[in-house]
Amino acid sequence: MAVAVVVALVGPVGRASADEAQNKAMEHFREGRKLYQISDYRAALQEFKRAFLFNEDPVFLFNIAQCHRQLGEREEALTFYKRYVAAAPEAQNRAQVEKIIRELQSARPTAAPEPAPPPPAPVTLAARPPEPGLPLVATAPAPEPESAPVYKRWWFWGLVGAAAAGAATAVLLSRRQPADPVCPMGVKC
Repeated sequence: MAVAVVVALVGPVGRASADEAQNKAMEHFREGRKLYQISDYRAALQEFKRAFLFNEDPVFLFNIAQCHRQLGEREEALTFYKRYVAAAPEAQNRAQVEKIIRELQSARPTAAPEPAPPPPAPVTLAARPPEPGLPLVATAPAPEPESAPVYKRWWFWGLVGAAAAGAATAVLLSRRQPADPVCPMGVKC
């Protein structure tokens, strides 16, 4: 009887802590993705690692590897790419990851890392990874044109023209003699 009560109490608590862990993992993932997008790879790396500690999703291993690669840390990147492939053997981007692994293995270690081509963006939990060969390009919004003075705007001159036409019409109508009223038939006016 006492065992059944303990099991009944632990079940919902375990589920609540799992949901809490998932929420914490997603918070760290979102923060890591933002940092990655602004090229703060060191901080993004820490966020992806924290996310993995809350939820051992292989996607986080891929994102950790991407950060290491961007930081020029070839051996660490290789380690995490291999862990990702081992943890997610059916991943849709497996061929792309294996190609990156081969490239990193064939590269000679250098004192200064060579600039790498733009990497694919971190994989999101719900989205497919980017197609190989298709770079992700973010476009900046077009700059706002400089604000021209009011007298150089088309609508200003349109209003001035309409006001001038209205004033001229008012002047002409006010100087005009009133016409004789129209008299009804049979009435002398």
